[in-house]
Amino acid sequence: MDIATLGIGVSIKKSPLTGKFRWVNPTMDLISMRAFTKIKVRASLEAERFTHWLPLYFGESEDYKVEKEHYDHDLDEHVKEIENKNMKERFHAHFMSSIAFIINGNKHKKVTDDQILDFIPKLLTTHSLAMMDESRHVSIVAIRRLFNFIRIIRYLIQKFPGVTAVIDQKLEQFINNP
Repeated sequence: MDIATLGIGVSIKKSPLTGKFRWVNPTMDLISMRAFTKIKVRASLEAERFTHWLPLYFGESEDYKVEKEHYDHDLDEHVKEIENKNMKERFHAHFMSSIAFIINGNKHKKVTDDQILDFIPKLLTTHSLAMMDESRHVSIVAIRRLFNFIRIIRYLIQKFPGVTAVIDQKLEQFINNP
């Protein structure tokens, strides 16, 4: 049995003039990539509609084994193969294609550090503001999603040094010219 990649549904609103995100509204329910892509699930259990899927990073780093069975015509028998999968690499592949599709509308288009730093903070602030104005139920699940988003930020900082440089540059601009 293959391990499912879990994530959340998100809805986005972009400015027609600048193309920047006005808000990124996450749902609370976990949804597998397979449910989003194959079964076409587009609503949460609370009937919140969403248009995109974003994988969540849970911090796993160990490998797992996947056993696949197929028929080998040369040997004329069923053959089992065991393949090692790395959870971090799996998350990275799914995250990059998902974020590219959300940002650019094409999973094959490269995403810049600036684009990532336009998207992720909007995800955090939209979620936080929805909890503060009580349009989203403040619950353990909502707080867990905040931690999931923070894990994504930590992952991006570790994986992409350019993200750290852009953050440093924006902080310096803010400090020197508020």
